[in-house]
Amino acid sequence: MADASKVPQSMVIQLGEDPGKALSQLVKDTRVIMSPHTAAKLRERKSNKLRDFLSMAGPLSVSHLLIFGLSKSGIPSLRIAKTPRGPTLHFRIEAYSLIKDVIKSQRRPKSVRADLAASPLLVLNGFPSTTPAEKVVISMFQNMFPPISAQTVSLNAIKRILLLHYDAKTGMIELRHYYLKAEEVVQGSRGVRRLRTIAKNKSKPLPDLKKRSDISEYLLDNAAAGYTSESEIEEDGTVETAVLQATAAAGSSQGDDEDHFDAKITERRKKALRLTELGPRMRLRLMKIEEGVCDGKVLYHSLITKSAEEIQALDKAHAEKEQLKARRRAEQEKNVKAKLEKKQAKKQKLQAKKEAQQNADQDDHNEDDNLSMSDVKSDDESVNVSDMEDWDLEMAAEMNSSDSE
Repeated sequence: MADASKVPQSMVIQLGEDPGKALSQLVKDTRVIMSPHTAAKLRERKSNKLRDFLSMAGPLSVSHLLIFGLSKSGIPSLRIAKTPRGPTLHFRIEAYSLIKDVIKSQRRPKSVRADLAASPLLVLNGFPSTTPAEKVVISMFQNMFPPISAQTVSLNAIKRILLLHYDAKTGMIELRHYYLKAEEVVQGSRGVRRLRTIAKNKSKPLPDLKKRSDISEYLLDNAAAGYTSESEIEEDGTVETAVLQATAAAGSSQGDDEDHFDAKITERRKKALRLTELGPRMRLRLMKIEEGVCDGKVLYHSLITKSAEEIQALDKAHAEKEQLKARRRAEQEKNVKAKLEKKQAKKQKLQAKKEAQQNADQDDHNEDDNLSMSDVKSDDESVNVSDMEDWDLEMAAEMNSSDSE
């Protein structure tokens, strides 16, 4: 299989007005076809727009968008877009059948839920590739699924087939989804094959032998048993496989650097390929091809043909529109850059103001500490030396006068 990093990822969504339960179920059934490389449990909201899904397509590595919706006339439509630059294919859904409708029409339906571990094998039938539009359609369908290498692919991993058939008369694309199973073919007449089927499934009724004189008449008559089981396959649906057995080649010695073997075919077996339709079915008609993702120059239209002058005028209008978009985009980027610079300058200004306030508060705190230390000084430390000497002389004079008395 292909490298996991290069496997196409898809997203199946619905946009626009409420399409109804049937089309909503078709969206879920289409996710079954695209499994396992799709968002199987995606839940859209009515408020979601196309730009919401495009913004998430890049981070989620989504390569294709399958968009279901209703046209202005109420007809179901399907758009297949390649992200991020297009192109976009617009299809009108002429008719469709859901998985449950296909199951109801079968006697022994097959459940597909257990076989979604690998992508389906894409089969394109009848598609012409003569015009550029047809080549774009073929390339789009091929790139929606991982490429398969015939040398490395495991045949047991191929369980589903997606068939896209182009009807040249009507211009329609028929989409069918099948389950593929290979069974070993039992050799012999139809009677022998029917008895073999009954031996495997006891619920099947035994053949009616009332009109037969011997069992050999039933076994040897190819037209007797008829087709009574789905396991009976036409010869056109059988393939022959060879069972190979590796044997040592003659002349090889033990001293050889590499071992040499010869492949010998010991047995040939026939296997029948049975296709069981899983659904859904769709009948699509290509309407137009756009250059971008649902918004670009129309490259092809099935109903409208333009003259050379009209195409030139449309190209000119499209170029002017692109220039206007580029100018608006540049202006928007310039405004965003200016807002970011203004916001950054304001942030720096607030930061500088905050740092200045913190420095001022620290200076005030240091000054208060100095004042508090000067207030706690003792009274003795505040007296001058000369004042102390005068005080001692006065005390001595008073003491001398008291003694003389």
